[in-house]
Amino acid sequence: MKVMIRRIYSLGFLFALLAGLNTFLGHQYHETQLRAEIKRNMTFKLDYIIEGITSDLDQVENLIQTADTIIRMEEDETKLRWFFQEILNQNSSYLSIYLSTPENKTIYANGWVPPPDLDART
Repeated sequence: MKVMIRRIYSLGFLFALLAGLNTFLGHQYHETQLRAEIKRNMTFKLDYIIEGITSDLDQVENLIQTADTIIRMEEDETKLRWFFQEILNQNSSYLSIYLSTPENKTIYANGWVPPPDLDART
């Protein structure tokens, strides 16, 4: 009878050990899968953000090239100010746009008039 009770306890211990091992290995597997999914998700989000920033910077680069062309073609200060104001109106993320020449002549898109002693070259 003692032998049978020992076998039952041994089998119970063995099943408990196997259940614990199964739980531990299952947890390890799911943790690995979860970490891989989190990494994929973060990579996707990072790529999305980088694409957005790259797109915004490309747009700014194109706008600067367009402004350069307009500045070279147009000499009328009023038309240049109007062009800069349109850029500001269409792009709410821009705080200010101004043009300063080597002769210290400055055109501000928002109409701000600088003090006479302001030197925009410095």
